[in-house]
Amino acid sequence: MKRFCLFFLAVALLLSGCNKGEEVLQESVPESSAASVAEPSQSLSESEEEPPPAAEESSEEELEVPTVTAEQAMELLAPDESGVVEISSAEHLMALSALVASGDTGHAALTYRQTGRINLAGIDFIPIGSGTVLDTGVTPESGVTPAEEPAPACPFLGTYDGGGNIVSGLTVRSPANEYGVGLFGYVGAGAVVRNLHLIGGNVRGTGMVGGVAGAVEGTLYNCSFNGSVTATGERAGGMAGQLIGGKTPSSAGRIDCCFSNAEVSAPACLGGFVGVAAAGTAITDSYGLGKVTVSDNLAETHWLAGGFIGEAAGEVMRCFSNTEVYAMVATERMGGFAGYIAGNVGGCYFNKPATENWKDIGKTEDGLTPGVTPCTVAELVEGATYEGWDFATVWEIDGEHNRGLPFLRPAELY
Repeated sequence: MKRFCLFFLAVALLLSGCNKGEEVLQESVPESSAASVAEPSQSLSESEEEPPPAAEESSEEELEVPTVTAEQAMELLAPDESGVVEISSAEHLMALSALVASGDTGHAALTYRQTGRINLAGIDFIPIGSGTVLDTGVTPESGVTPAEEPAPACPFLGTYDGGGNIVSGLTVRSPANEYGVGLFGYVGAGAVVRNLHLIGGNVRGTGMVGGVAGAVEGTLYNCSFNGSVTATGERAGGMAGQLIGGKTPSSAGRIDCCFSNAEVSAPACLGGFVGVAAAGTAITDSYGLGKVTVSDNLAETHWLAGGFIGEAAGEVMRCFSNTEVYAMVATERMGGFAGYIAGNVGGCYFNKPATENWKDIGKTEDGLTPGVTPCTVAELVEGATYEGWDFATVWEIDGEHNRGLPFLRPAELY
């Protein structure tokens, strides 16, 4: 049967406690909801207005367009004697975007430290760092080619420490020709984004689109995203659209101890957590929840769609997904966990529904035997299922949080 719908039943709720000494405040969400909301706790006044859910945003809504100049940005982002810049407002984030877009490389030596919750509602945010990269890491198997005319890349090169705080209400409506879209458009080699949590995001762009970052050649650590991600082209994921393989292992993209609960939509190269991870990259101790939708119904464009990742050419270790995957036409490069695996994947698990004519992994490189285990929901909530996982210092499972699924323990904010 040529046309059918692949459905992977999700249990969607975010984890408890990503930040040291903090708990997750969970909003009331119906049991049937595919995109539930949870966030790290903050000291919020009763009068503080919560950002509207991303799904309720109107495409016709008028948003403020940032007008911060590079000169103004340098004044707003003056570092202290130790090279630390405090980020405490939406204006500061817009200034950082303007500074990086100007081509300034002096920011590479600085640490940007967020000091509290920042609400970006009502702003058409310009990603921090952007540009198309030729080294996408997409294999010939994918059937997808890199952009022919890459724009000059202006990556973020510094260290952004969210301090365990939240950025809420992010909206990005990328120009049609822009690649590298998220709060951070392009996290460059050696750059670090850590201890940051995004709630209620709505991120849209052409390609390399992700909640926290569009393209990653640096490191994401202890980050999360809750919201929606949409690409009109390829490479989209709840956490990141593309992990870029560097010239050396130390410069390749890496994601560690992160999670997403996202609705991800794109015609090709999409996953609930990451769209494409090139050779040399690594994803460790992370998970994805939510929904993946292949937005084009032409079979030839259905390349690399998976509940956790579209294509894994790098290393993926100790990860799980509980994600719905929807498509009107199936191809051999679509799977419950991954669309295509050409790298080292082990200790990974995902929820396999009782649906006929579907695969755990769409396609695997010849000779590889990935360590991906399909599970029932009952198996996913049992700690004994996860062989080799560290439930003493990294993971936790207690039956009361995250609807019984594993969640990450409080992280040391280094």
